[in-house]
Amino acid sequence: MCLLSGIVFLLPAGSVFAQDPSPDTSKPLIETRLHTVGGLEYYSEDVFLADNRELEQILGPLNDAESARLMKKSESSKSLGGVFSLLGAAGLLASGIGISTASSADQSRIWLGAELGSMLIAGAGNLLHLEGETAKFAAVRRYNSAAGAGRPAGVYLDQNQHPIQPIDVRYTTLGGFEYSSGEKKLDSNRDLEGIMEPLGDHEVDRLMKKSRDSDLLAVLSRAAGVIGAAAGLAVLAGEPSRKLAVQWALPLGGGLVLLDIGGLFGSEAQSARFNGVERYNRFARGLEKVLPPQPKNEKELLNFNGAGGLPAAPPEKIKN
Repeated sequence: MCLLSGIVFLLPAGSVFAQDPSPDTSKPLIETRLHTVGGLEYYSEDVFLADNRELEQILGPLNDAESARLMKKSESSKSLGGVFSLLGAAGLLASGIGISTASSADQSRIWLGAELGSMLIAGAGNLLHLEGETAKFAAVRRYNSAAGAGRPAGVYLDQNQHPIQPIDVRYTTLGGFEYSSGEKKLDSNRDLEGIMEPLGDHEVDRLMKKSRDSDLLAVLSRAAGVIGAAAGLAVLAGEPSRKLAVQWALPLGGGLVLLDIGGLFGSEAQSARFNGVERYNRFARGLEKVLPPQPKNEKELLNFNGAGGLPAAPPEKIKN
């Protein structure tokens, strides 16, 4: 379905925000992780929340009408999306059989139109599924806002002794994940790295590098896929498919596979970027401790007055 994820022009975005619920510091925060294949996953105190029902058991005591509405929207959108996806898959299968058995150019064009229509239906199902995910994400963010609003706030410093500014994350049906810091939108990996690099955390740096590399592979795979698919469709639209099966099947099939591979790399880049930002925000909230900067040379290594402006504990005396 990576190919169909690009069809995102049928329905409006489904992100709605209302007044924040009342703070409740007795509730644990819900941790969000993004996986390349599995998508968003939610954890409460390291316990995986497998479905909406388990999430609602945690969100329910908050008594927030907007969170309840978002969870209900998530359930209905994903159910309707499943129906559209099944209809689209059935149409793709039937039109694929029709194309492979067509005996004339006219029949090939008819079945090709049916296949494109089935792709649109399947794309609408995928879009509805995304709308359900964005609604769930918004509900969890509202819960975390209430669970963390009343906790004591502090200013946490990076390795350069500058305050760590948290990065805001939004998830919309059409735009995907959007990042900002204050009034500034962070549209690229370079913008994000400019804020996160002074933290000096190796895991954050590794995730952002992985995101850059996967983005490049996604662009190359998608470009090759578009060229191959276009070549196959051009042959298919001009001649009966049974006479030129190899000529259209190889470039079209190879192009579709490359498009899916590109989508997979794109998802990997997105998940690495999101998880890097989430880890960075743990430092901004004081949930992780910033390590002192590594010494640049032997002189700094032997400096017992501390590194990065942090006072060093005096060495203990040797006891006889």
